[in-house]
Amino acid sequence: IRHIAPEYYDNLKWHDSWVLMMYDFATNPAMSLRSRIKRKFAKKEEYNFYGVGPYESSNMFNAVKKD
Repeated sequence: IRHIAPEYYDNLKWHDSWVLMMYDFATNPAMSLRSRIKRKFAKKEEYNFYGVGPYESSNMFNAVKKD
């Protein structure tokens, strides 16, 4: 598939060893059942779900908030 559509697959990460990936999952405390991608957690100030701050991610709060 990488040869057919490199524009979609060249920038994706992959594992060379399935056994090493399973070992990493079992021994690395940063990985859990909810880990789909191995990455660092965002800082608390970088996410906000209620429409406040530079990283707001939802307009629902503004639609339902009471004055």
